[in-house]
Amino acid sequence: MTSNFLRAAFVGWAVTVGVACDDVSPLAYRAPLRDAEPPDHVDEDLAAACLRCANEPGATCRAARDQCQAADPRCGELLDCLSATDCWRQLDIKNFTDPPPCARGCLATAKVSSINEIGAPATGFYLCVFDPARCAPACLEAPATSPSGDR
Repeated sequence: MTSNFLRAAFVGWAVTVGVACDDVSPLAYRAPLRDAEPPDHVDEDLAAACLRCANEPGATCRAARDQCQAADPRCGELLDCLSATDCWRQLDIKNFTDPPPCARGCLATAKVSSINEIGAPATGFYLCVFDPARCAPACLEAPATSPSGDR
């Protein structure tokens, strides 16, 4: 009799807890709204500095770019585009799910539908570009401006 009562109490508790639990089913993804779009123009000097550091033959990150290209033929085109459009400066490294227009354009040009497709082979290059001792000064840091607003 006691065991039947305990079973019934346990079943009642389990049903109550089951009803009270949070629903953990995945929600549909909605990209966050951007406050403002980046400018349409590309600062050629900034883009050239990044390309010299990261992408050109003999550049600091070139070996990582070539390894990525060997792993996936779309990789070099994507990484070259991100540097040539000065797009590294516009990326939100905490939110790769909502890339800026320059990155969406580079992904489309390279025929990459998601950064996840190319993320593993591109990691070495990404780490080089974001490394303050390597290409971060050329590819990420804001340019110095004078008090009058000129560089």
